[in-house]
Amino acid sequence: MQNFEYSQLLRELSFDDMARNALTRKAKKLGEANKPDTSAKQISGEEKKLLENIVAKYSAWRGSVQKEMDRIRSQSNDLISGLEITLPQEEEGADRKLEQKKEKVESAFGERSAKFDFWKNRVIESEQELNAVKNAVGNRPLEIKFENFYLPFMGALALAEVWVNRLAFELFFESSPLVSFFLAVSVGAMLVFFAHVTGEFSKRISSQDYENKVMQTLSGLFLLNSIIIVFIYYLGKMRQAFVALDDIAGAGLNLTPLLDDPVSAPLADLVSNESALDSLLGASLGEEGIFLLLINLTIYICGAVASFMRHDSHPVYEKISKKHNKNLNVLLSLRKKYEDELLEIDDTRVASSNEMLEKRQKFESEMRSLNEQTDKLERELVQTKATCKKAAREILEHFREINRESRSTAAPRYFDDYSLIGKNFDAEE
Repeated sequence: MQNFEYSQLLRELSFDDMARNALTRKAKKLGEANKPDTSAKQISGEEKKLLENIVAKYSAWRGSVQKEMDRIRSQSNDLISGLEITLPQEEEGADRKLEQKKEKVESAFGERSAKFDFWKNRVIESEQELNAVKNAVGNRPLEIKFENFYLPFMGALALAEVWVNRLAFELFFESSPLVSFFLAVSVGAMLVFFAHVTGEFSKRISSQDYENKVMQTLSGLFLLNSIIIVFIYYLGKMRQAFVALDDIAGAGLNLTPLLDDPVSAPLADLVSNESALDSLLGASLGEEGIFLLLINLTIYICGAVASFMRHDSHPVYEKISKKHNKNLNVLLSLRKKYEDELLEIDDTRVASSNEMLEKRQKFESEMRSLNEQTDKLERELVQTKATCKKAAREILEHFREINRESRSTAAPRYFDDYSLIGKNFDAEE
């Protein structure tokens, strides 16, 4: 807008041939009439009109420039307000929110929080318990092996027991295979559990905590394993009896004459409804029964050895060690969560600071741009005022020169004075 108006102003001030000829005619006509008078002390109305016309055009242009400068000044004031008031308030508000969030994190996970203090005391207590146990065992490390594979291995042994012993119960539960299966599962679980107990307590006999309980433990293990051996032995006999009856039935033999024979009396008792169990217990082991007995013993011994290797000799060393590790992991997780929250707050603070810095830089850049525009307009005001003064002087000089040449009397003395031009333009400031 201002460039267009400035160009228009320059066009209006341009003293072209048409304007020069018109002014020449007016000046010559007045000069021939010896006007203005020689004694005149003030400029003539025609000169005044010429000067006022130029001043009016300058004044109109200057008003548009001042309006533009007022708009720029208003924007500058808004930017200054943003820099000095708005941005500091935003920074203060962002910092206050981050400090409040930090206080919440401190109260929830910090070292002065109730939760952190609780788990810290738990760690101290469990560490004291662990140190007491370590001192008792000469500061040796925890002696356990294949901790992660122990339960799957014992489970596999229990399943093997089910597969091995299922047929041993078929003789008594021929009409209920499901009962035989569940009974085999129970027996397998029982044997594996007893193998676990045997291995664990065998390992702990060497512990100093068991110095006064060695005989009791050995007696208990001897009694338990005696029962297990007897039980496995009769499982073998049950398997043997089932194989014997299965072979006779498979051969299609008539058992009645054979059962009447005194030599086959035990077998007759075996298949009788009244004394099947008693006759079974008196039967002899064959290859199948011995094989089943050896398999059961092997599985049981494997379980006992695995349990022996799995457990530490001290009864509570592993338990206290795991308890301490658990407490320590909880405390470390709290510490990590606390540090992560603080790191997030710091990242947010940095992001907020960068955002505020970008806003401040943007405001400052806009301020520089507005200041440059203001400086440019101020320079244009000075230059345009000088241009208008020059144009006014050229017009008056041309008018007076033609008037002076056309006169028969002397020209007024004020023709040599052009100070009025500056006064008229200065009056518009």
